[in-house]
Amino acid sequence: MLAEKVKREEIKNILIIRDDHLGDLICSLPTVMAVRKYFPGSRITILVSEPCAEIVENHPAVDSVLIRKKKKSGMFRDIQNLWERIRLLFTIRSQNFDLVIALRSRFCTRHAWMAMLSGARYRLGHRSEKKSGLILNFAFNMWPRNYSREKHELERTYDIVKEIGIPQGEINFGIRIREEDERMVSRFLAARGITPGRPIICYHVSASKPKKQWSLNKMMSLIDLVHSRYPEIANVITYDPANREHEAFFEQVANRKVVLFKSERFMQLGALYTKSKIVVSLDGAPMHLSAALGIPTVGIFATSETFYWAPWGAENVSIPGESGLKNLSAEEVFNRLNDLISIHIFPT
Repeated sequence: MLAEKVKREEIKNILIIRDDHLGDLICSLPTVMAVRKYFPGSRITILVSEPCAEIVENHPAVDSVLIRKKKKSGMFRDIQNLWERIRLLFTIRSQNFDLVIALRSRFCTRHAWMAMLSGARYRLGHRSEKKSGLILNFAFNMWPRNYSREKHELERTYDIVKEIGIPQGEINFGIRIREEDERMVSRFLAARGITPGRPIICYHVSASKPKKQWSLNKMMSLIDLVHSRYPEIANVITYDPANREHEAFFEQVANRKVVLFKSERFMQLGALYTKSKIVVSLDGAPMHLSAALGIPTVGIFATSETFYWAPWGAENVSIPGESGLKNLSAEEVFNRLNDLISIHIFPT
């Protein structure tokens, strides 16, 4: 097997590709850490999408970052995106990688082209199961042979590098919060009268897709339940600042029992979460971020199956939407949240 011929001392320059979504990248970070531990003297470059760059720019396992940019609008969008893909391929080719690892947990045509044109001696990633993609299977000369889709995304990602003998070990996401973000959050909380030591619960109310969106009115009902039972808790709402509908809604209903936090960058949420006791989030990247930072997390899902993308950690809670989120009540979420409050804020 070719994987058995990969000698650690021969691998000096590694490219890891995970250029899709924020939550996907966060679930892959323990695998990136495992690669770093296995190849301690190698240079590791990670290729990510533009919104994900700030997660890995200060990451302890990463030496350099390549960014895949993609314009979503504009008259010459298609031409600019084509040029960006060509530029990126030339950049990859010029860096003389010894090993390329495509970490997406299924075959990706884009990653196959990157691996094929990299010129790397070793190329690890998923092969296509479709006949139309068979020609691109030559892009990878190593692939996970004992792979199971019936695992959490974090484990599915790790199963890729297990093929070349990398042990998983202790789960470590390696996420670092910048000092300037910590200072900004401290000033924000102080300006709103939230003193150090006062327990904070954060609620992230925006979802990446409409089907994942829980009613804003129900989220407010949930916060009302928490406030009436635990007035000592500071309730902080976070949302996607690009979602004008959510911004307008919460500006109308905001009062002394609710604080609105508008993050300019994704990792500012991380700085806020590190000062929080619990995070409640819809299924998405903020949910994975809080869990990765070790904050007790309640994840609200639109589907009945939460196993594959649950917030990582035994103490975290996943609430399934058995028939979508329309029938999920604030009382049901409060009951699950209250279990965490009784453990992490007001232990009995």
